[in-house]
Amino acid sequence: MIIPVPALWSHQKLADPNDQIDRAIQNRSHRLIAGVAVSQDFTRVAGALLITVGRGKYLRRRHIFEVSIEIPASISNGCREFFRREEQSTREMVPLMADLAELQSALIDKLKRHAGKYVDRVIAVAVTDPGVWITDFDGKESYRSFCDADKLAELTGLTVIDALPARDLQVGGRGRLLAAIPLWLLAADRNPKIAKTSRAVLMTGGMSGDDGGGFYLPPSDGLDADLPEIRHIDLSGWEFCNHWSRAIEAKTNRSYGAWYAEGRDDVELRQRLQQALPFFKMGDRHVSTISIQQPEVSASVDLNPSLIFDTKINKQLAAIIDTCAANSGQSLANLVKTLTATVVDHAVEQLGVDPHSAKSVQEILVAVPASMESPVIHRLQERFQGKVNIIQSVNGLGVSESCLPAAISAMLGLLHIDQLPANVPWLTGANSQRILGRLTPGRPGNWRQLVRMMADFQPAAMKLKDAV
Repeated sequence: MIIPVPALWSHQKLADPNDQIDRAIQNRSHRLIAGVAVSQDFTRVAGALLITVGRGKYLRRRHIFEVSIEIPASISNGCREFFRREEQSTREMVPLMADLAELQSALIDKLKRHAGKYVDRVIAVAVTDPGVWITDFDGKESYRSFCDADKLAELTGLTVIDALPARDLQVGGRGRLLAAIPLWLLAADRNPKIAKTSRAVLMTGGMSGDDGGGFYLPPSDGLDADLPEIRHIDLSGWEFCNHWSRAIEAKTNRSYGAWYAEGRDDVELRQRLQQALPFFKMGDRHVSTISIQQPEVSASVDLNPSLIFDTKINKQLAAIIDTCAANSGQSLANLVKTLTATVVDHAVEQLGVDPHSAKSVQEILVAVPASMESPVIHRLQERFQGKVNIIQSVNGLGVSESCLPAAISAMLGLLHIDQLPANVPWLTGANSQRILGRLTPGRPGNWRQLVRMMADFQPAAMKLKDAV
């Protein structure tokens, strides 16, 4: 008898995407789904192809492949101009949606290449975009997807899942902070034997009208009957800091991190910035009643209005920084240092790290653009001083910051297929849980595959108060 020698065994890792999928998809327990996310400023479309195992709240990711493409300036400018208008007509909206659908189709084709010979196993594509938010005379908000689902389904052959915030709005919610459960499925400690690590994800940008935000993700071994106790972390000012860092790098040809390293924290400026932050409310674009006079002299680095969301907090922060730059002659390095430290400290106060508490955050994942990543992580490490085990980039999940919204979108699509409510009432303000999204059938073969999958899966029983 010949006994194999361990030293002769092959330890070569498979780097090719097709080989990874061949190993991952050995049986029908693995599923493939595509997620697409249009950035809030209509400059980029991000896509993610997820390979998952399990159903419902037992979903586990196996691999994530990502792709992103730039939106041509003609389409990007047209979309931004459309949203700047007080009244938006369907006649102007339809051609823009059609152009975006063609771009999304091209991106999905790139994702399909990662699926290789398993391309027919991609069951659907879930799409999130800024959408059209309409407030009626009673103050009630409604949402219309900016996705041409019919055209996208025809171009790709895949069933399209979109309009994710709409159902939450109909049950009293705000249609925002829908990333909570997908992030919990993607990033939380869900070890089936013993789950004990509490994590927090801090992210700029977002999906479907979100202006960014963070989430506390409790651990779970999968035996919980109720929704996890996910908490929202308000990241007021982070989105402004994100766009300002991009403007600075474009104007000065120097990294935001280098400016941060040279600056010093100015006490007076910090106090003024702190006064602005509490008046901002996540998900509400017009909450502050404070009026700040815009200065005639702008800061040393002008902000591109197309890169800044029209929110009260952004206008207030811009006005404060412009005023300080004009009147007190603050250096750009000091402005960068103080602003970054202030917005990060605002988030730290909400995390409430307590080593003796069962809900204490032990790991922090940061999903911010490369320009902000180093300053943000540095400031977090300064504040926590070893009380948090790990502070690192979200890249550790296998997905970049720019494509994380697309991965979240894909997870929301799977939750719809598994008939699992994806809104968290205490976060969105909804009266009850609901299955989110709208299905637009793809080609007959893909649609039948999806219908069979939904029919074969039996979701767990719900409590009566959650089911009605």
